[in-house]
Amino acid sequence: MVKQQSEEVDLGANALIPVPGGSDGPGGVLLLSAGWVVYKNIDHQDVRAPIPRRATADEEDVLIVCWSALRQRDLFFFIAQTEHGDLLKISLSYQGITVTDVHIRYFDTIPDTRGVVG
Repeated sequence: MVKQQSEEVDLGANALIPVPGGSDGPGGVLLLSAGWVVYKNIDHQDVRAPIPRRATADEEDVLIVCWSALRQRDLFFFIAQTEHGDLLKISLSYQGITVTDVHIRYFDTIPDTRGVVG
């Protein structure tokens, strides 16, 4: 692995998720931060999506604490869990190597886990 880029990120950033590249997807990473998921790649504009919050949640931003990538032929997505136990499905809309949108959908709520296995 060779470092190709360096840039400052939000101080609330807590994790990176590698996005499949080559024939499997657009490549790049998902930057997880307080309240946001941001798709980043070299020579690509950032694409952001807010992490869904509960209607009864206070004003604090939500953090994703664990995740797992699920891959099939011609399909990939991520299951992530917030610090409150909410499971989220994260997927990307893309054509070739151009990502146009990050989609985050609430899936279920389970007790907090140490890891999500795909």
